[in-house]
Amino acid sequence: MPKNRAEQKAETLARITKTARRLFTDHPYDEVSARRIAAAAGLTVGAIYPYFRTKPDLWRGVMGTPPPKDSALTRQAGDIEKALRRLLDLDAGGERNTAAWAAAVTEARSALDILDSTPGPKSKEQRPSAEPRD
Repeated sequence: MPKNRAEQKAETLARITKTARRLFTDHPYDEVSARRIAAAAGLTVGAIYPYFRTKPDLWRGVMGTPPPKDSALTRQAGDIEKALRRLLDLDAGGERNTAAWAAAVTEARSALDILDSTPGPKSKEQRPSAEPRD
């Protein structure tokens, strides 16, 4: 049975947001364009504009926050996310207290140290300890 217009619009919006979230998560903000999102979603750029008129609108709609002003911070956040995901994967695999765990902790601390060296409210005093808890 053919989909009605409302179902088609909902499906298109879901494809846009899912693809945009993946691209914004995997790449710095300044490397993600509407054209890139459309291509990855199998759509035309024109299919995005009825839902999101600008790139900042797209970011806000998909990520729920204002777009980053500094792509270096986006990269740092990506580095931290990768390090934390690695720790979670190791933890899920029961690999605590191994050389891989120690390397992942070092990587996470290094990423946080870089973030802590940037101006703003992200100082060590304002975030919880990075020490592992059992």
